[in-house]
Formats: sequence, C-alpha cells, structure tokens
Amino acid sequence: MDQLRPFAPSPASAAFQVLCDVDVRAEALDLRYRVQGPIDDLVLPIPVANPGFRDELWTTTCLEIFLQVSGQKAYEEWNFGPSGNWAHYPFQSYRQPIPAPQKLKPLEPMQWIRNDHQLLLQVSIPLPSGVAVDKLALRYGITAVLHLKTGEKQYWALDHAGEKPDFHLAASFQGEGRPA
Repeated sequence: MDQLRPFAPSPASAAFQVLCDVDVRAEALDLRYRVQGPIDDLVLPIPVANPGFRDELWTTTCLEIFLQVSGQKAYEEWNFGPSGNWAHYPFQSYRQPIPAPQKLKPLEPMQWIRNDHQLLLQVSIPLPSGVAVDKLALRYGITAVLHLKTGEKQYWALDHAGEKPDFHLAASFQGEGRPA
C-alpha cells in the first residue's frame, strides 16, 4: 500500500495514517483506501440512501485520486465521500476543465467500513477516457482531505510538489518515471 503524508504535519495529523492500494485491471482501477487513527475526531458526512454525483466533496473529509496517462496534459479527478457520494472532473490541462464533459454512468456502490480506529473504502473506477493503459503508462496522485471536528483541515498526498497543498500539480503524480 502507498502511504500518504500530510502537507503540514501537526500534532493532530500525527495521530493518523492514510494508505491506498491501486490495482489496474483491463478496464478499471480498483482502489483500497485505509485511514487509521481517531476516526471519531473527523467530520464524516452521513451516508445517503441514494448516492450519486455531488460537487464540492473536498470541502470536508473525502478521499481522492488524480489520473493522467503519461505524456498527456489531460487528467481526471475523482472524489469519494463517506456519504457514498462521488464526483468526477475531467481536465484538459492544469485546472482547465473540459467543456461539456462526457456524462458517466453511476459508479458501482462503494464499500465504506468504519470503526473507532479505521475508515476503509473500496471502489472501482473506469480507466481515463476509455484509453487502454497499463500501470506503467498511468500516473496518479492519491490524495485525502481530513476535516477534523476542531475545524482543522489536513491535506494528504503521496507527494506535495508545491509550496501550498495543490493536488492538481502533475509534478506530484506517481507512475512512469516517478518513484512509487
């Protein structure tokens, strides 16, 4: 499993560990996230009966992945909220959304498991833009926002290339030509 690290370590972030495993299949990515620590200290949206696309999930606790095919400027962002809601945003280049993006069919149900010391998520998502890629051609940024009940927000990623937390920076993505 890949281990994420907080952008600005704090006494509160020291209590947590965020991990994610990425498996590439023929047409999908299987993601397994694990947040360990005092889960009751997090703001966790209440699960909804009919989860679907929701904007601005990153404003509270959510788990994310950014995907890019090596050699391309385009990339995708996926957000997964403990409510069961999700979001998908395609970009043509750094923070430049694709106008009128293709509508995705609803994701298969995500599996969220929570106890006092662990929050787990298992989800499968389609590969970027239906392009057949292998793990060597895929670059990714695994990220998380942990929103504490104290109001503190922690920004976790595999790598933080910028001077401030910016999950969209391709320099922070892992994959071909980058250490895993």
